[in-house]
Amino acid sequence: MSISRRLVAALAAALACSAAFAESNAATTDYIVVLRAPPVAGYDGGDSRFEAIPRRADKGGRLDVQSRQALDYLGHLQQSQDAFLERMGSLVGRPLRAKHQMQHALNAVVVPLSEEEAQELAADADVLLVEARRDEVLNTDAGPNFIGAPQLWMGAAGASTEVSIFVNGLEGGFGIPNRGAGVVIGIIDSGANMASPAFADPSPDGYDHINPLGGTTRLGWCNAGIGPVTETCNDKIIGTWDFVDTEPASGQCLAGTYRETPGVGDENGHGSHTASTSGGNPWTAVVPNGNGLTARISGVAPQAALVIYDACYSCSTSQGPTGLCPNTSTAASVNRAVADGVVDVINYSIGGGNSPWSDTVSLAMLAAQNAGILVSASAGNSGPAANTLGHREPWTMTVGASTHDRAIFSAGVAVQSPAPPVSLQNVGAIFGSGSPTTTVSAAVKYAAVAPLGCGASTPFPAGYFAGNIALIDRGSCSFAEKFNNAIGAGAVALIVSNNAAGPPIVMGSMPTTHPSAMISQSAGAELRDFANANPGNTTQLAVLSPALRAIDASFGDIMASFSSRGPSSASPNNIFLDSIKPDVAAPGVSILAVYSTDGGANSVAFLQGTSMAAPHAAGAAALIKGARPDWTPMEIKSALAMTAKTSMFKENGATPADPFDRGSGRIQPFNAAKTGLVLNETQANFQAANPGSGGNPATLNLASLGNDACSPSCSFTRTFRSTEADAVTWNLSITGVTGTASPSSFTIPAGGTQAVTFTIQSTGLTTAFSFGEAVLTPTSGNSPTLRIPIAVRLP
Repeated sequence: MSISRRLVAALAAALACSAAFAESNAATTDYIVVLRAPPVAGYDGGDSRFEAIPRRADKGGRLDVQSRQALDYLGHLQQSQDAFLERMGSLVGRPLRAKHQMQHALNAVVVPLSEEEAQELAADADVLLVEARRDEVLNTDAGPNFIGAPQLWMGAAGASTEVSIFVNGLEGGFGIPNRGAGVVIGIIDSGANMASPAFADPSPDGYDHINPLGGTTRLGWCNAGIGPVTETCNDKIIGTWDFVDTEPASGQCLAGTYRETPGVGDENGHGSHTASTSGGNPWTAVVPNGNGLTARISGVAPQAALVIYDACYSCSTSQGPTGLCPNTSTAASVNRAVADGVVDVINYSIGGGNSPWSDTVSLAMLAAQNAGILVSASAGNSGPAANTLGHREPWTMTVGASTHDRAIFSAGVAVQSPAPPVSLQNVGAIFGSGSPTTTVSAAVKYAAVAPLGCGASTPFPAGYFAGNIALIDRGSCSFAEKFNNAIGAGAVALIVSNNAAGPPIVMGSMPTTHPSAMISQSAGAELRDFANANPGNTTQLAVLSPALRAIDASFGDIMASFSSRGPSSASPNNIFLDSIKPDVAAPGVSILAVYSTDGGANSVAFLQGTSMAAPHAAGAAALIKGARPDWTPMEIKSALAMTAKTSMFKENGATPADPFDRGSGRIQPFNAAKTGLVLNETQANFQAANPGSGGNPATLNLASLGNDACSPSCSFTRTFRSTEADAVTWNLSITGVTGTASPSSFTIPAGGTQAVTFTIQSTGLTTAFSFGEAVLTPTSGNSPTLRIPIAVRLP
């Protein structure tokens, strides 16, 4: 059989997974049944009947899934699955017809089973794992109607197409001609607003996208006859697949609220947001509630191509509107991304990953990594409590959310008399949710007798604020309570001073009778002091038209309070995984990007969550892949981690963040592309490190050093590869904890490798985690200083 015929046969077999089968047994649930034989992306040649699958040297060792060897093994898996289904059908006494069949990232089938039937299949010698359908939540913390600080990810006013990517030197290129051209990002999410300028070709800035597939070749539902809907694709979006068009499990959604139609049109908005953040075109959008303000926005890798995998649906639950993603659909999406053979980076802004070695989607991600795909996954929105994060897989890049340094203000506070300082003549403010957007002029009076303004019965004397604008500190009670107490004491408006560093936020659930707004902590302190010294002042709270775009370094690099935290442990026994998670942090607070298909082609929205942070890291990884095509996914991950900015703060804006908050730190891809050392790891070692079967993740070649039983010492060996063109000498040290590096200095030739053993002593350690860093400083070359986080404690 020719390779072209093999390709057709393989595609036909893969597409058979989309056929639904209505089982007569109403008590069934969809189960993912994973078979023991390795999938295509996990096959290393161990079966004498089939050759090992070759890798492409020009693509950083990516598995060649279209090779003769891959197609031979793929056909074998398909036949084996068909035989298994027939045999298991005989066992359970009825035909078993698969809703999905996967062979690339998982050797698995999705079939409807009763609980008893699932137990029967799990006991079969050919079965590795049986997992019931489970719906994971999209990791968005808040929607456009309730956001934190309305900060904006965009270039400077009037920026050219050379868009600066928003925060403290995080740039769209590396000083070399690279914006992701030729690189492909796979978005596993709720679909995409296909009509948006962010996904147009040519781009609104005139760039004519390069199709990595060549010519007019497209993937999936971009082609007529593949799905019931044919999408209009181009050289920007080169592929679309839809895995989630069946109704959700009974009781999952409130009656009549299920939203999902065939095709990848985005009824939710989340997928459009993550796709445009990671790889959307530069274009000019109208800022929501910006009173006419426009913004130049762009994806981190604006010239990258995209493949959209629709795996999530929308509905309303008892907790409110949400996006839900069945593991049966997300696993099929990861599998398809491997099968497509062109994806370099996957963005996965969806929950899960708490049990890496026994979770089907996590195992599919491991296979994807082995195939040459980096997976950027959101850490979750259950922070700031400890041990709340998801995606604890050592093989994914798990991303926490932080703030950035730009803010958009819909209102302004301006002191007019007497002789105010310049800093109080135009203070950015944000109207409360539901607040009237009208202008008020009066004297500001600080709530000195009750700075927080809290109390079921008013804490203020009658008429305390009569005719004044009340200034009250944030904290301890709801904004509505502060508002009611201030207005009850005669205030004509309310200004709330933030109680944490960083930008102000939108105040939720505000009454609508009088204007109310929040200002930053620093501005609030200055306004308080001025008002106390000048009780007869005149101050204006006014609508800004257009809104004010402000840059303030103090707003950036603060961990979002919702961002999930480490340490990373795994069920069932809460075993510390001896690896530090999240891996890195990226901006995820009030990001402006493309939104739902429902809003039309130009729809945009502010969203926040680790969902918004992960695509920043995915886009950064795509840029590095474009600049360093020979680097493996783990090498790219290590580069982003070891060059990250470590000087970040916890959610209070004052306490330094630790590695369980921010991982290695906030990504800096400009530095990551220049790193002189990288770390790689293999699928075999990841599998062997499973602590549930006696493995130790501390032995993995990761850019972190973690141990929760460090007594009397603990050691970690890491093997570095040089990316420099010449020999470079490196000096090593350890800070924050007592330890040594051996060797403490080494000279590594171009392309060479060097093993280093880091030994941490228990001196000064307690049963609480202590944090430090291994610091690697080059004496020549182009690399920045590299840092590896340390987290250790006594048992």
